[in-house]
Parts: sequence; C-alpha cells; structure tokens
Amino acid sequence: MKELIDKALFYVKGVWMKRRFIIIIAWLLCPIGWFYVMQMPDQYKASARVYVDTDSLLKPLLRGLTVDTFKDQQLNLMVKTLLSRPNVEKIARMSDLDILTNNNDEFDLLVDNLSKEIKIGRTKREKIFTLNYTHPDPDSAKSVVQSVLTIFVEDTLGETRTDTDNAQRFLNQQISDFEKRMAADDAALTEFKRQYADLLPGQGNSYYDLLNTEQEQLENTELALKEAQTRLFSARIQLEDEEALPRAPTPRQAVLSSSIVTQYDSRLIQLNQMLDEMSLRYTDKHPDIVELKRQIADLRAKQRQERAELAAIQYQQNRPAEALESPFVQSLRLNVSQLENEVASLKVRAENYREKVAKLQEKVHLVPKVEADLAALTRGYDITKSQYNQLLERRESAIMSQKADQSTEGVEFKVIEPPRVPSDPVGPNRVIFLSIVTLLGLGLGVFVAFAISQIKPIITGPKELATLTKVPVLGAISHTNIDKMLQVRRRHNLAFALVISVLLLVYAGLMFSQTSNSPYVEQFKSLVAMNR
Repeated sequence: MKELIDKALFYVKGVWMKRRFIIIIAWLLCPIGWFYVMQMPDQYKASARVYVDTDSLLKPLLRGLTVDTFKDQQLNLMVKTLLSRPNVEKIARMSDLDILTNNNDEFDLLVDNLSKEIKIGRTKREKIFTLNYTHPDPDSAKSVVQSVLTIFVEDTLGETRTDTDNAQRFLNQQISDFEKRMAADDAALTEFKRQYADLLPGQGNSYYDLLNTEQEQLENTELALKEAQTRLFSARIQLEDEEALPRAPTPRQAVLSSSIVTQYDSRLIQLNQMLDEMSLRYTDKHPDIVELKRQIADLRAKQRQERAELAAIQYQQNRPAEALESPFVQSLRLNVSQLENEVASLKVRAENYREKVAKLQEKVHLVPKVEADLAALTRGYDITKSQYNQLLERRESAIMSQKADQSTEGVEFKVIEPPRVPSDPVGPNRVIFLSIVTLLGLGLGVFVAFAISQIKPIITGPKELATLTKVPVLGAISHTNIDKMLQVRRRHNLAFALVISVLLLVYAGLMFSQTSNSPYVEQFKSLVAMNR
C-alpha cells in the first residue's frame, strides 16, 4: 500500500510541476466551448395528447354476426407506420417546413430529422397517445404536432374505410370467380353423367348393384321360362293324347312337317353345309359365321311362312265338313297357344336381360375409373360450393360490419390536450453543457500535464532519483538560497490559483445567468414558497 501511495504522490507531483499546461488547455478550450453553448438556439417543445376509443356498445351485441376488424391491432400498426417517409413528407409540407429548404438534398435531410425528432408515446393501459416535437421556432413546433395529429386521425379512419371497401371488393371478385367455377363444374358433372349414364345408376345404386339386379332378373326370367316350357310340354302331350285319332293335319302340323317342299329348302341345305365347314375353322363370333346365321334365320322364317300358306290351303281342301273339334280339345289348343306365347315372351325378355348383363360385364373395367372421376368431380363441386357459401356469409358480415362502423363510428378520437407550446424553452440544457465543457477543459489539461510529466519526468527528491536510476542515494545537498525559491513557488501557486479561480468565476457567472431564468429554478422557487 505504501508503494502505491508513493507512486500516486509521484504522479501528482509530476502533474503539479506541469500545472501551467492545465491553465493553457483550460483557457483555450473552455471559452470556445462556453461561447458555442451560449450560441445554441433555444428549443421549444410542442405536445398534444389524444385518446383513441375503439370499443363501441354494439361490439358485444354483434359478436358472431359481424367481422372483427381488430381495431386495436390496426391502431398499433397505424402508430408504427405514422412516421413513414410519405407521412413525414406530408407533415413537412403541411407545417410549411419545406419552404426552408432549397433543394432535394436539404428536403431529404429535413424529412430524416423530422422522423427522428417526432416522438409518439403511449400509456400502457389506457389508449392515450402523446405527440411531442422540439424546434427552435415555437410556431413551427406547434404546426408540426398539429399536422401529426391530423394525419393520425385521418389516416386511421381512412384506413378503416379503405380496408372495408377493399375487403368487399375482394369478396365480390372472389364470389364472381367461384360462380364461374361452379357453373363450369356443374356443366362438367352433367356431361360426365350423361356420357356414363349406364354406369351411373339412380341415387343409392352403384354399378355392381345394377349388375346384380340384372343378373337376378335374368335368373328369374330363365326360371320362369323353364317353368313355362315344362307346362307347354305337358299341355302338348295332353293335346296329343286327345288327338290320337288320325285327322287331317292342321296348318301348324303342316308347318312343322318337312313333307311340304318350298323354294327355300335347297338354299338352306347349302347354307347349313357352308356353316358347318366354317365352324370348323372359325369361332361363332367370326363375321362370316354371324352373317351366315343371319341369312339362315331369314330363309327359315320365309320357309315357315311359305309352309304355313301351303298347309292352310291343303287343310282347307282336305278338311271334312264334319271334322269339328270338341270344346275340350279347343280349350287344350288354346292353352297350348297361350303357353307358346308366354314362352316366346319369356325368351325375348331373357334375351334382353342377357344382353344387358353382357353390356355391363363388358364395361366392368371402366367402373373404377368412372367412379373415381365421379367422386373427384363431385368432391370438387362440393368444395367449390362450400367456399362459395362461405364467401357469401363473409360478404354479408362485412356489409353489416361496415354499417355498424358507420352508425357507431368504431374508432373515436378525443383530443385531451390540443397542441400547445410553453412560453419557456425546454432546451438546450446549457447548465449541463457548460459543466461538461468546464470539466472537459480541466480534465484535458490535467491529462496533458500528466503526459508531459511522464515524457519529461522531474526529480523532486532522493526517492524519485533512486527509483529512476535504480542506484541507492547516499545523501542530499540543500539549496543555498531556499527562501527565494520558496517565494517563487508561492507566487507560482498564487498565480495558478488566481487563474483557475477566474476560470471558475466565469463558469459560475455563466451558470447563474442560466439558472436564474431556468424554468427549473422557477419551479423550485414556487415549491419553496408553497412549503412556507
């Protein structure tokens, strides 16, 4: 500790020996700094307070019916974007500060300074906003705050109306687009159903249900056909038993008999031979075989018709006048005829069902794709319709919200304190600046003195000599004229104290000149008077 103290005293002695540099530096810097501080223009602060009410009485009543416009978030966004460059440029023009600039560079600098100097504050709980701006001209400061307040109110209300109009315009456009999409989807779905109508049965039935139904109908028809053929066979046996006596052949028997020769017999024999030969080489679905079968069927129909005509002629010629059938035989023949008609009808019906089943089975590979396409079309149409209905609901909610905002003025501004400028300036704080200049001048002088004392050290005693030379000092010789040296030292100390005192007196005078007119001094005096 003793070494540290000795070292500190050594540094102090060195600075004291170079104290003239303290005076020089202080008297060079302090007057310049004081002059600059005193020449700084006064600053006047304009302020205003406004309360923003975003809650209305209809808000809880219309909850769920109208669109929540998030006025608080919108208000916060407007506050953050209030000092954007377009708005600041508008503020500069509204407050006539732009006329003080001569070119674009000066105007840009003015806009940058305004964006930094305009302050917007807000309380934590209440929606009270404070607008502050400081300027050498009180009228300009007030004009700037008034412009900021005007833009704040107008932009917030205008933004709300603009957002509502844009939302409705967007919804109307989307609704129109979805109407077109719904029309296109509906047309595509209708065309798809028309194209695949046979694979898209009625509501509640699928392709496989229809195929099963047709197969069941075919089985039932074939079963009914077998039953009708069995009854026909029994009826024919019964009729043949009743017709055991030889009689002239009836026209139907003549048709069934091959004894009647027609012009189509030879042609049928030839075509049957050709059919037998081609059946050995081709399948039944070969076009030539199909054509031969069709020709054979036509010739047989013509053969039966010609035989029926010839048999009728023979029957009329050979029928005895007394050969009249009994009523029982006639009833049997009528029953056989009815059963034949029923069998023919069932054959036609079975063939129809058989064709339907064949057609459905041929398209079985298309069913999965058709069902998937139908599901995709239906799903797309349902999604489009759902979105369309939601857009309609949103548009109605937006319209109701706009009407509610217009009737209740959803955002209400209440100016608590209009823009005002106190008569006393708020800055600059010359007291602090003068103190800083004074301390800076003295401190820099001490630093220069210390630096010079270290560059050119001065020995003031045996200890400093031993410390610097690292050689022990055996003794010291005093000065012969010590009294004169002490007088010179006293004069130097007195001069230093006098110069520093003058410097401090000047500083004190400047401080007094500022504090006597300071509003803080006035407030302090008023507080003292109140306490008395």
